[in-house]
Amino acid sequence: MVKIWALKDQQEQALPCLGALRPIEDAASRRVCLKKQIQVDGMGSYIKEIITPLYGQQPLRELEQQETDWSFDRGNCLGVLCSRTKRPAIGYVTRVSGVHRFCLPVYEADRFPSAFYHICGYMVTKDRYVAVLRRNTLFWALLGLAAGIVFVGAYLSIQHGFQGAWEELSSFFIQLWGRWFRW
Repeated sequence: MVKIWALKDQQEQALPCLGALRPIEDAASRRVCLKKQIQVDGMGSYIKEIITPLYGQQPLRELEQQETDWSFDRGNCLGVLCSRTKRPAIGYVTRVSGVHRFCLPVYEADRFPSAFYHICGYMVTKDRYVAVLRRNTLFWALLGLAAGIVFVGAYLSIQHGFQGAWEELSSFFIQLWGRWFRW
């Protein structure tokens, strides 16, 4: 589940409010977790979490057909929400839960390259929308692992030839297996 951190209290005053998030009635959705650190004077702090809907493209296309003043065009996107980042926010959107007001920082969409992030859903305001991003961590971890395997294989092939490299790797994995499972 995607987790998005809200701004701390008073931190949103330097940014413009871009709208309030709202649900889409009877629309299929996934879930996103919004988190905020709440400071209580003289007692410390705690983290408040709420679960809110995250929509795919289909509910937004249906909303576009139902409401004439709402559009799912790329130009109608306010920006993106994502987990903690060092980039400067261009504004914030709000989500109210009881007495708590979650101010979620919105960032420029062009500053997040698609090689490192992908859109996992959308959230809707009165007349626009924001995209929710998730990092491509698994892709880069697997790419790094593959690069390491190629590097080690090439190094061993240069040192020992293909047959010697195969023998070295085989003996390494047999020893590793034996240490983990103690024959």
